[in-house]
Amino acid sequence: MALTFKIDTTEVQKAAKLLQNADPRVRRAVRDEVEIYLNNVLYDSKTKPPKVPVDIGALQSTGHVEVKSTQKTVRGTISYGGIPSPPFTKEVDYAAVVHDDLRPKNFQRPGSGPKFVSTHLNHREPEFVEALNQVYLDALGSEGGGS
Repeated sequence: MALTFKIDTTEVQKAAKLLQNADPRVRRAVRDEVEIYLNNVLYDSKTKPPKVPVDIGALQSTGHVEVKSTQKTVRGTISYGGIPSPPFTKEVDYAAVVHDDLRPKNFQRPGSGPKFVSTHLNHREPEFVEALNQVYLDALGSEGGGS
């Protein structure tokens, strides 16, 4: 079972509307900001409490980011779960359970704990929103003949 999150703020909605008729450079800029944000969250989930729990390392090895864009949308996912990286061979199907289980645990890795993705998504959201706002303002400025 993989983790899935959606961020739907006013700024994200503005960016989505902007993409509908946007210049390819604007779509690229939004896509780049989504990718930066998700990669930062993934990094944080592996290095800052609450960290992804590690027993043998299979769950941690499945963490990845994927960003896809079309002419009208940019969709990004940060995931744990699925097929792990070698040397692990067994599919990881417990990511959501580990992420959402709030009962106290004695994880082997110090700083590990539940909400190891959502905590960092929320923590980094203000800088992501600021980056999207800047893309939005830059696009408005270029439409008006500015920068």
